[in-house]
Amino acid sequence: MDFELNDEQLQLKATLARFLADAGDFAARTRALRAGPGWREDVWQGLARLGVLSIGLPEAQGGFGGGLEMMAAMEEMGRALAPEPLSETLFQAAPLLARGGQTELLEGVVGGQVRIALAVGEDGMRDDLNAIAMTAARSPSGWQLDGTKCVVVAAPWATHLLVAARTSGSPGDRTGCRCFSFLPLPPASAWRPTGCWTNAMRRMSALTPPEWMPPRWSAARGRALP
Repeated sequence: MDFELNDEQLQLKATLARFLADAGDFAARTRALRAGPGWREDVWQGLARLGVLSIGLPEAQGGFGGGLEMMAAMEEMGRALAPEPLSETLFQAAPLLARGGQTELLEGVVGGQVRIALAVGEDGMRDDLNAIAMTAARSPSGWQLDGTKCVVVAAPWATHLLVAARTSGSPGDRTGCRCFSFLPLPPASAWRPTGCWTNAMRRMSALTPPEWMPPRWSAARGRALP
């Protein structure tokens, strides 16, 4: 497999590197991490203007490129220690939205209005996706989820959640799980900061009830992806 970048990919990489260098030095990034939301709205909108938030998305939604463009973009984001949730929104959640035909959300990603946190992990699950225990049941107003999600990376910055839950079967079954997109997010009182950061300086939260009782999320309503 050829991992050499062509001229267009090199130009994208160089343009992003210049933009991130102009966005602020290490001290400025540290201030952004420690104050306010922990990321920079102006940098996110700049990524949208540069077309970075279109990488890997379907052409019908204004997307372009693929794996090599993703690699080039993430290399420069890492080099700049940029805290913006590019990988969580664009490279983790967006492909699932594309597969589910969520055109409106994808267009919001491209335009810089939508930031997505992928809520998959649960207590004791580790890397076994078949172990998902959160359940989803139809209700008159959509879908109702019941369960717990932990270590939702970049959740404090998200405009939407993309949640994995089980519509049938039991934890450990290889089938029966779907993804659900949620807007608006659960109220702030339902989020519990973990006090942890990822090695990429992403804030993490766990979803718990306002009463701080055993975690339940039984009042949320969402839309199922096909």
